[in-house]
Amino acid sequence: MKAWHGERVVVTGYMVPTKLEQGRVKELMLMRHTFAAGNVSDPWINEWVLVRVRAGVPAQTRRPVSFFGVMKVGAVFEQGYMIGIYMLEAERMDENGF
Repeated sequence: MKAWHGERVVVTGYMVPTKLEQGRVKELMLMRHTFAAGNVSDPWINEWVLVRVRAGVPAQTRRPVSFFGVMKVGAVFEQGYMIGIYMLEAERMDENGF
């Protein structure tokens, strides 16, 4: 993963919105599974990618989506708490997923 720091990548997974503005998702967690399955355990910190989308995207939580952008690998802090270790500064989203 460290080799991907600063690289342009495509990451696919299930969207868990965390910040919305005017009905559009600006920040989210991208995960390998959806919590709707009901039988999944809490994810480890290395099992999600934090995604920031400056323009915002429509929420799509029922099927996988892909994000295109620049990957950052390293601790991400917000208000003094580590909230992730992978961050994607996304340029766009593709709703076709896998």
